[in-house]
Amino acid sequence: MPISPEYKYGQIPERRRTNSGRRFVLRAGAAATFLTLAAGTFTYSFIRAYDRENPNVPSHGHFGEGIINEFSKAYVTDPMDGGSSIEVRGKPSLSNKDIIGYLKAKNIITAEPVLGPVYPSYPESLGKFEQGGYAYGHWYKVTTVVYQKDKEGNLVPKMDPKLGIQKTETGYIQGTELKVLADNPPTPSK
Repeated sequence: MPISPEYKYGQIPERRRTNSGRRFVLRAGAAATFLTLAAGTFTYSFIRAYDRENPNVPSHGHFGEGIINEFSKAYVTDPMDGGSSIEVRGKPSLSNKDIIGYLKAKNIITAEPVLGPVYPSYPESLGKFEQGGYAYGHWYKVTTVVYQKDKEGNLVPKMDPKLGIQKTETGYIQGTELKVLADNPPTPSK
C-alpha cells in the first residue's frame, strides 16, 4: 500500500483534520459559556427556593433599618432573666462576638425600634413580626453610655482612653429586654 505524499511530508488537508485548533477553541468557548450560564441559573434558583423556605432569614440585609410606623420612645431596661444587666451589641445579631458592652437594669433610655433577626423567646410570637414578606425580631437602636465587666464581673463604665471620660456608643438591644416607660412621649414643659 503506497503512502500518499501528504502523509509522508506531514501535510494533511484541513478538511480531513478532526481536531483543528480553531474548532477546538470555538467548541471549548461554547462549552464554557454553557456551563457558566447553567451554574448561574442553578445558583439563582437555589437562592430563590431557600428564601421561600426560610422566611426568617432575609437575604436582603435589612437588619438595623427602622420599623415602619414605629418611632423612638422612652424605655426602661428590664432583663428577662432577672439579672443586673443587658447586652448591647454592635449590630442586630445573636452572636456573642458582637457584644460591645452592657447596660444596667432599671435604666431609662431612649431607643428606636429597628429590624433584626428573630430571637428565642417565650411565647414564641413575642417580639416577632413580618415586614416585606420576611419575619423579623424587634430590636432597638440606642446611643448611650455602656459598661464593661471587670475581672470580678462587676459593671464599670467604658472610658474613652484619649479624653478620660465615659464612652458613649451606639448599639442594639433585643426587644425582650426593654419595657415602654410611657405610651405617650413626655411633652416639653413651658
